[in-house]
Amino acid sequence: ITNFVDKVYTKLCGPNGIKPTVKLSASVWGIYKDIWGWGSSQGYSDYYQDSRKWLAKGIIDFVSPMIYWPIYSSTGKWNFATLVKDFGDNSSNRHIYAGMQADYSSFTELADEINLTRNTQGTQGNAIFAYSTLTSKGYWANLSAVTGPYKDQAIVPSMPWKVFIDTGIITGIITKPDGTPVENISVQAWLN
Repeated sequence: ITNFVDKVYTKLCGPNGIKPTVKLSASVWGIYKDIWGWGSSQGYSDYYQDSRKWLAKGIIDFVSPMIYWPIYSSTGKWNFATLVKDFGDNSSNRHIYAGMQADYSSFTELADEINLTRNTQGTQGNAIFAYSTLTSKGYWANLSAVTGPYKDQAIVPSMPWKVFIDTGIITGIITKPDGTPVENISVQAWLN
């Protein structure tokens, strides 16, 4: 899988790729390696997702680990706080958007996870699964309420490693359909 990710990134959105401004991401298992002895499946060995290597090699722009457990569990296993920190600590200066489930019995857990993510070094944001659950539980309105965690518009974090051409010189000759040069013409260009 790592070879595949490398080839896609290099050919598609790497600095010399077809579309260097495209961002490549992956939703990965929420436990890279079970270093805590929780007895869980692991992204690295069970799903062949070497997300740390992808981040370290710079062949992915961001990962969204599926950390679908509460901040603190009653068993002490599989907790959101530990896993978000683990991914943040191993981001290799690429982006981590913590994947969160929406299906909690209380909106408080969701709001607490958003705030924890915002305060965890190495993470840039979160992604909540799924919109249908947010709306069916009434949480969507809570997220953007005047006192909700999404009350303010978010600024998209920059990715300084991406290639963005914003200066340069265009050279060439503008011609009429018959091939003769057009004189006294000005050209304007915009970047989208």
